[in-house]
Amino acid sequence: MLNDSILTHQGYYIDVGASNLIATGAIKLQKIENIIEVLPDGIKFDSVTLPADEIVFATGYGNMVTTARKILGEKVLQRVEDVWGFNENDEMKGIWRQARKGLWFMGGSLALARWYSRGVALGVGAVEQGLME
Repeated sequence: MLNDSILTHQGYYIDVGASNLIATGAIKLQKIENIIEVLPDGIKFDSVTLPADEIVFATGYGNMVTTARKILGEKVLQRVEDVWGFNENDEMKGIWRQARKGLWFMGGSLALARWYSRGVALGVGAVEQGLME
């Protein structure tokens, strides 16, 4: 039997507790292929509606806006700028900030995701507390 130190330090994944929460069922995962509708409190696919506090679309590699447009529709993404690259102010375009109300894009390597996740969390918190639009 493998001990915990071997299980938590393999490959590129650094487990800080989420793996155990997934294994015990505290965090639930659901592979969804045929999304019918994203709801304020869950997601409807095929003939089932799943309640959810948070929905994370782990879509793999590709343009995030193109993938989001396929999932959420043109209306939601119509004024959202591309993700990655630099804008006219030499700032990263569309990533690690609110792209539009309630829509945030997060990506990059593990190092970038860990570094910028704090800023994204603070931004989401500021919006939730009414400190920022």
